[in-house]
Amino acid sequence: MLWAVNDVAIAGDVARSPPAAIRDDFSRILEGGRPEKLGPLLHPDAAAAERCWSWQLMQQLDVMRAFPTLFSLTCLVMFSMPIGIAYHLGLDEDVRYWGDGPMCGTALWLPLIFILAFYVHDRLQRPHKATIVISLLVPSVTLLLIGNELTAISAQGADQLFSADCDTSTDKRRLENSWQ
Repeated sequence: MLWAVNDVAIAGDVARSPPAAIRDDFSRILEGGRPEKLGPLLHPDAAAAERCWSWQLMQQLDVMRAFPTLFSLTCLVMFSMPIGIAYHLGLDEDVRYWGDGPMCGTALWLPLIFILAFYVHDRLQRPHKATIVISLLVPSVTLLLIGNELTAISAQGADQLFSADCDTSTDKRRLENSWQ
């Protein structure tokens, strides 16, 4: 059968139009299946596509098998800096003096979510919507709460330090006495 894609006639063994084929394959992928061979749909010259080594490699590459690893590594790279900074601030002596910052230690548990997401995606061999949402929202909200807590601690300490009276808090009184 002969039909045109981007004004180029293609001889293909697929009897569907390009939009229908893409729609069917997209639906199949969402349901966890694998797409059919899309050579005639994606490459303008089907005969040249069969001879092209990069095209053959792309046909053999299974993106669904790589998804668990790629998603987990992306999450780790994206969240590693905020997790490290939150944990470091929780260990800082000055932060601990003005407030405990107890949530800073919870940041170290966040990579377990990415490991669990890898396990779920690897077992299912396809993306799982709830797992993706949870593994992006839980670390984001947790880091947001840690940042909010540290901001509240610093704002409270700043208000106490800007006060002219040294008896506004016991922490400020201890700090004043240590400098005398």
